Amino acid sequence: MSERLKKSVIQTLAYFSLFRQPLTKEELFFWRWDSPEKISQRDFFTFLAQGRTAGWWSENTGFYCLPGREADVACRQERVKINETKMATACQAIKKIFWVPFVRAVFVCNTVAQGTATADSDIDVLVVTRRGRIFFTRALVTLVASLGGVRRHHRKITDRLCLSFYIADDSLNLEKVALSSPDIYLSYWLRQLVPIYDPEDLGKSLRAANQFLAQFFLPQVSPELHPDWRLTLGRFGGRVKTFLEWLWGGSYGDLLEKQTREIQKTHMKLRAVYRGTDQPTSVVVTDSMLKFHEQDRRQQFKDQWQKILNDYGYEGTG
Repeated sequence: MSERLKKSVIQTLAYFSLFRQPLTKEELFFWRWDSPEKISQRDFFTFLAQGRTAGWWSENTGFYCLPGREADVACRQERVKINETKMATACQAIKKIFWVPFVRAVFVCNTVAQGTATADSDIDVLVVTRRGRIFFTRALVTLVASLGGVRRHHRKITDRLCLSFYIADDSLNLEKVALSSPDIYLSYWLRQLVPIYDPEDLGKSLRAANQFLAQFFLPQVSPELHPDWRLTLGRFGGRVKTFLEWLWGGSYGDLLEKQTREIQKTHMKLRAVYRGTDQPTSVVVTDSMLKFHEQDRRQQFKDQWQKILNDYGYEGTG
């Protein structure tokens, strides 16, 4: 078991090293990749200390990393305040849009959720909409975020919301946009989502819907390492949202959905949104998913991760 656990720790540290993010022993316990079996936190910490003595990994001021990556500790420490500020900014920005009708949940994702954002980073979010209203909801969210001055647009990037990923509440399984197994970036991306507005706990439903995660993470290991940043609608905002969802929930809303779908698809074609990528999972436009990641770097991260593991004589899984 020790060899398998050693490999799991090295796989995990190798992945996070791509983002210059050493881990505390608690984080390493929670985030360990492809872990062989249950192990108590106490025994795991003992194993980490043994591995440090053996030179399998390094430890510096409480942070663990691969040997030779000790300088990344200072990088992570510098990012702590930046990411705390980014999360606070994200909450204020999401307050502008979470009352929009048919928005069921909003999650912070990517660099801010990872804790690897830099001072000039934008704030990526995943928006979950009600089924049958994804195009209409996107139009409303874009309008409200633009009027509120919180939407990333052209050169206005820093601290702005990047609204490039929407899914409907009946399409929570993202395995259809995964790379060939393992899609390590998507796996951690799902585990690291930070719920900001999630009154119905769709974050739990997301993880349950993506059963492929069970191949790589032990089910009893909790991913909740972030402080609780959740927002709740006030009484007035809740009433406005409920009224608008009632108003646009029937046949008139169906018409608005159809019209906004056609307008947006036409606009996307004019902008040639489908060009510049050879990955069919980078840009997705369906009635249940809108994903606009023309600079999808998942395969690049996977290749870099595997290259590091090759130096240790390991593969990504197994």
